[in-house]
Formats: sequence, C-alpha cells, structure tokens
Amino acid sequence: SSINIECNIAMENIEILNISGYRIQQLSVTNGKINVNISTLSKGTYFVKVSGKEKVIFDRFIKL
Repeated sequence: SSINIECNIAMENIEILNISGYRIQQLSVTNGKINVNISTLSKGTYFVKVSGKEKVIFDRFIKL
C-alpha cells in the first residue's frame, strides 16, 4: 500500500512520523508529487511532515 502526496509548496523533504513523533521514514523530494510506500508500516496513526524552503506542513493518516 502507498499514499500519494501532492503539495503546492516547493517540497524538499518528507518525513513519516509515528504517533509518538519518532521518525519512521524520510524521503527527499524533487517535484510536487510523490508516492510513498507504507506497506511495511504497522496499523495505526501516522503523521506526514512536508518541509519546503518557506513552510512546514503536517498532516496525518491512518493505516488500516
């Protein structure tokens, strides 16, 4: 399974964090869209941290 991330800001880095804030995965981004493989993650709630030059955006997802 995977999640698609598309953002209006110039993304540089994406981090997947668990509910405790521990970084599970980190990816470098070269364009405004990325597909992130989450098949190795256990069921639960996770946060996505998208970092750009001017902004940092957080969102969350639940893996069932």
